[in-house]
Amino acid sequence: MAPAIRHDSDEAEAQFDRLVQNAMPSGNAKEGDRIVVVDNQPAYVEIKQCTKSSRETGTINQVRAIKCIPLVVWAKARNCWFVIPPDELVRIALEKGRGQHTEISFESMNLSLRRGDAVWPQFRCTDEELNDRIVAAVRRGRKKEHLAALMKNLKDDLFVLNQKYKAKVREALQG
Repeated sequence: MAPAIRHDSDEAEAQFDRLVQNAMPSGNAKEGDRIVVVDNQPAYVEIKQCTKSSRETGTINQVRAIKCIPLVVWAKARNCWFVIPPDELVRIALEKGRGQHTEISFESMNLSLRRGDAVWPQFRCTDEELNDRIVAAVRRGRKKEHLAALMKNLKDDLFVLNQKYKAKVREALQG
């Protein structure tokens, strides 16, 4: 049996912990996989792993721009990392017609690393560069507070909408 999807990035997380200063498990996967300290403030990051070679597509699933945190992808077969700042993830989600398993791309989307090789060479880095790239991505995200606020508002609105329609469906099922 295949491992649960929540364990797909265990190896990447171990590599990340080895390479990134002050990295620690978040204890709250809904917020992010790891916490790093940047400028004496904690910051969440999301970690994913891609095992496909550069000749293969290499799709990263369940990317959540709505969290507005950096995405770190260990592309093991390519011997590199991608560190994508939160504002870039929001921009990518904006360009998508719909999300992955949802109508709302900010909530969940997939990314192709083939696109990453072509479109994001500035986000590609080596093991030695990873720590500095994480710091830069966190700082870049902090400069875009308005995007984080928008994503929080969206998340809050989705919660309210979900509750509203659950009540309507319960009522419809009873009637």
